[in-house]
Amino acid sequence: MGLYRFIAKKGFVVVFVPYRTIDISVDHRYQTLWQGFVKAANDYPNIIDTKKVGFMGHSFGGGASIDLAYKAFTEKGWGQDARFLLRWHRGMPLTGTARLLPNSSCRISRPIQK
Repeated sequence: MGLYRFIAKKGFVVVFVPYRTIDISVDHRYQTLWQGFVKAANDYPNIIDTKKVGFMGHSFGGGASIDLAYKAFTEKGWGQDARFLLRWHRGMPLTGTARLLPNSSCRISRPIQK
């Protein structure tokens, strides 16, 4: 909970989107996550400031956070005032889409020690 409190004190709202992992395609999981974030932003515009946006995740969420952040930052224009990408993982370097994130994006990638 310490990380979430720290993020909240910096003016970010934490949104968690649950998704199925059994008998569901990866594309469907990505779509579920994206729709959940957009719905939260639309349903709570007085609470969620899309000018300050960060994405974080672990394992599948760590991989998904890269594409979701890219889509939010470049297609929706979210994160104009502040943006970050935080992921913790086992052996997933920041490559591909992560390199296309806007230069003002703070990228934090923490490998898990075995």
